[in-house]
Amino acid sequence: MVHEMIGIDNNRVSLGHVQNIKKELEEVVLSSDQDDFFRQHQYTSFGDLGTQLKGLVDEFQVTHRSNENIETLEDMQRFIEAYPEFRKLRSSVEKHTFLIGELSRMVGEAEMMEVSEAEQDLACSDDYSGSVKALDRVFSNPKVQQKNLINLVALFGLRHCAFSAKAGRLDQFDSYIQRLKVKGMSSTQEQLLRDLLQYPFSNAFLKGGVPGGSRGAVGLLSAAKEHIKRGLKGVEDVFTQHKPQLSAVLDAISRGKLSPNAFPFSSDSTNDPVQEVIIFFIGGVTYAEARVAEEFMSQNRGISVCLGGSTILNSKTFFDEVEKIQ
Repeated sequence: MVHEMIGIDNNRVSLGHVQNIKKELEEVVLSSDQDDFFRQHQYTSFGDLGTQLKGLVDEFQVTHRSNENIETLEDMQRFIEAYPEFRKLRSSVEKHTFLIGELSRMVGEAEMMEVSEAEQDLACSDDYSGSVKALDRVFSNPKVQQKNLINLVALFGLRHCAFSAKAGRLDQFDSYIQRLKVKGMSSTQEQLLRDLLQYPFSNAFLKGGVPGGSRGAVGLLSAAKEHIKRGLKGVEDVFTQHKPQLSAVLDAISRGKLSPNAFPFSSDSTNDPVQEVIIFFIGGVTYAEARVAEEFMSQNRGISVCLGGSTILNSKTFFDEVEKIQ
């Protein structure tokens, strides 16, 4: 969420755009190696972060009160010994309180909860009429930013238009394009949206198939639908319905069912259980996929996953990459 809404560059988050910000908070570091709170909660949903932050603040308050009464030499010695940790804790509280507060402000101003719900529905549901209603509702909200509308229209096109020749669907897509142009979308952005619908039909995509098989476009859709159904079991949070395809790949690996047709360089010459998996995304990986890998390792203690990519994507950098290959 931080990467999507603000941006993370080499673990650094620039907050210089925020008015009246303290000098030391203009750029903050989010590193799981150095930041205990970030390491524990980097994949926690935004809705749960407030509770976790309160725990951090409570811990700081207890520590702060214990350092207020310095009366003896022993008290002073104890304070000096604990001061580095106290200072680190104070810095962590200040950083995360400010960062989560800024995210909360941005979420409220841009109606991101409504946008996120629509994104999840578009990613996980084949209900065309429901998608149209959801998009129309978001378009009617003047607080929703243009870049988020563009993302939603891109998802709509990929979900309902890229593999479908049903009458009216491309017309509906075009109508959203026109509404975006009225809102100030550039011709370059329009072309990117139209190009997205063409990429799934490339030979590389159709021949590549899906993890677990060597099927073409039809097989890809059916496999994706099946994966979505399995991923939705037990899901209560409407904002976390979608599971990246990486989840299906790791599941196949753990069960020894990884297809040699889809992954011809994987070795099936041994029946020994997999212990190490190296996955690299050419074109870029996302923090959502990093979360999948982390959750997989927590549920499969004997398997280590090393995940990498040529960059870490958010919606902006994704469209930047699409533009490069035109």
